[in-house]
Amino acid sequence: MIEYFLAIFIPLFIIVNPSSTLALFSAVTSSHTKKDRKRTAKSAALYAAILLIIFAFAGSGILSYLQIQIYSLRIAGGILLAFVGLDMTRRGQQFGESPPGKEHKADFALVPLAMPSLAGPGAITVTIVKLDTFV
Repeated sequence: MIEYFLAIFIPLFIIVNPSSTLALFSAVTSSHTKKDRKRTAKSAALYAAILLIIFAFAGSGILSYLQIQIYSLRIAGGILLAFVGLDMTRRGQQFGESPPGKEHKADFALVPLAMPSLAGPGAITVTIVKLDTFV
């Protein structure tokens, strides 16, 4: 049981790279209160866990039904991240920053913290591949 857990946890931990997510979390919640930061962190972790559990049990079935290979999933995720980055650059404002005159705090727990940072294409791929290996 411990070997099975470590065989999934170690590659998943490396792919998720919590230090990069921590930097993103700090950037998008810099203007939030401590209470809001805790709520956002808990929500992001919960959303990521739910996404990975869904893909752990139904991922290979979903991919085979849609006739998608795992390599295609990685390429599509990279393209999606490139578009998000280009859009942020084009608008000329920092990610998570409200436009002038608009005072609202967006909830970044699902996007970009849970998906694609914590449960991105790499984490989903590792989850699907490792589970298929052991089943």
